[in-house]
Amino acid sequence: MDTEQQALEIARKMNEEAVQRVGETITEQKEDDKVTSEQAEQNKKVWMETGEPFTFRDGKTYYVQPSALADAFEIMDILSKINVSLVIANFMPTGDAEKDKERIGNVYRIMELAFKQYGLTREYIDQNVDVVMASRIIEAIAGMNGLLKV
Repeated sequence: MDTEQQALEIARKMNEEAVQRVGETITEQKEDDKVTSEQAEQNKKVWMETGEPFTFRDGKTYYVQPSALADAFEIMDILSKINVSLVIANFMPTGDAEKDKERIGNVYRIMELAFKQYGLTREYIDQNVDVVMASRIIEAIAGMNGLLKV
């Protein structure tokens, strides 16, 4: 495990411990105010910036984390141009080579933005992410940033 991944793992553990301490201090809560476990997990990932883990085909784990504003705007723009529900459809030819190339480039670009802090290249993503994982990554980056497909 390289130094950056070790630092991320330590930060993740510290964040989890902090969340646990905060949770222990809350002793009473109205029934109406309770959140589901799924909402709590999503809130923790966003607030603590622990991110959503993804283990690539080469065995390395990377985390999708909330994006900077500029990146979030680019992600929002890309989400309006690609098929999020069926990622493989973005790779099917439509007869317009230029639009096909742009759409495929957008799929890779959104994944590059999802893992921007790691500096992953398109070639690395191409070799280590499958279609199912690509769909989960796109859903995670959209969810982590509170973005919906327009």
